[in-house]
Amino acid sequence: MIKKILILIIISIGILSFSYSIIKAETISERLKGKILLQVENNGEAWYIKPSDGKRIYMADGDVAYNMMRDLGLGISNNDLAKIPIGIEDRFECLDTDGDGLCDKFEEGLGTDPYNSDSDDDGFNDGIEVRNNYNPLGEGKFSYDNNLINNLKGKILLQVESKGEAWYIYPDDGKRYYMTDGEAAYQIMRYLSLGISNTDLEEIVVESEEVQWCNSSNYNTRICIFVENIGVNIKDLEKCMEDNRFASKVAESAENAQAAGASGTPYSVILYEDLKVVIPGALPYETIQVYLDTMIVEAPGFGGVDVLFSGIHDPSINIIPINDSDWVLGNKDGEISIIEHTDLECPFCKRFHGTMHEIIDNYPNVGWALRHFPLTQLHPDAVNKAEAAECVGDIGGNDKFWEFVDLVLL
Repeated sequence: MIKKILILIIISIGILSFSYSIIKAETISERLKGKILLQVENNGEAWYIKPSDGKRIYMADGDVAYNMMRDLGLGISNNDLAKIPIGIEDRFECLDTDGDGLCDKFEEGLGTDPYNSDSDDDGFNDGIEVRNNYNPLGEGKFSYDNNLINNLKGKILLQVESKGEAWYIYPDDGKRYYMTDGEAAYQIMRYLSLGISNTDLEEIVVESEEVQWCNSSNYNTRICIFVENIGVNIKDLEKCMEDNRFASKVAESAENAQAAGASGTPYSVILYEDLKVVIPGALPYETIQVYLDTMIVEAPGFGGVDVLFSGIHDPSINIIPINDSDWVLGNKDGEISIIEHTDLECPFCKRFHGTMHEIIDNYPNVGWALRHFPLTQLHPDAVNKAEAAECVGDIGGNDKFWEFVDLVLL
């Protein structure tokens, strides 16, 4: 009998523990519905938690947030909108022409005159009236509907009887904040948001219909931020990554690096006439400068070349010369080629990347080709970044490829 009771207790504890973990996961999403979250452990990436299903949507910037939130907006009549208190955030940066404490664009949403501090000529400042719940366009105080307010917290409302003006109902105070454009949406993201850890954010499901590859992980999100910063279309990138368009090219590049003798990164080879000179690791500018100057001054086969490159000149190296599949900085048809195999998460590659830029700036006859050798055993996400670089180049061309790589490595 005692054994049966103990078994029942253990089972009950197991069920309660399992139930608690489910409730906890659901509670984070439920508790944050309608809120804007900022990843405080990353770069402040912003997410909107949909009130309808608790899923999160990434908002890359103010313009993206404005368009996305308008797409999710609910229509509301002017009469019902007036039943929700007006929110004023003094930290918002804006133009206030008449000095009444209300932004000009905000006054356009309210219908007050941005050039007259007392729109209804009742002797009271518009801003003071709004802050004290008085009607700045007529007599009396506003009458609010608490049931309506509670039902609409966290939602975006569009004035269907007007010009479709958008308002965000802030869940913490139940007030409506005017969202006239991308700048206004950015300020709402900045000042009416809540910080969240990566661990807690991971418990909230990503809205797959709105954003695909970019939101499948925090790592991918950071890649997309890089891509957006250089002006490449995010949807094109996502399609490219979801199709695994360059997975085979990156894998083949890694195989070629190993065939050429690479075991770590950066691994580079200088090609000049009959010379094939390995640059062993992230050598400083001054050393590579000596290599190049010696190559240029002394023809292969002379003493200076043989002595300097003893042990690193290997004519048997199986390295593919620069071709049309390469991304090249500098002189693609120059006398000297430097072919680098890199890992876009390698700290030594970051150091060497700046060195190579200095080489290209000072040697107009050098072409620098960048190929991939992601060290997956050390950097499991490096393959994603390499494939993303290829997608960026495919979408935006050679210049965009290098912009992306520079943003990642410099």
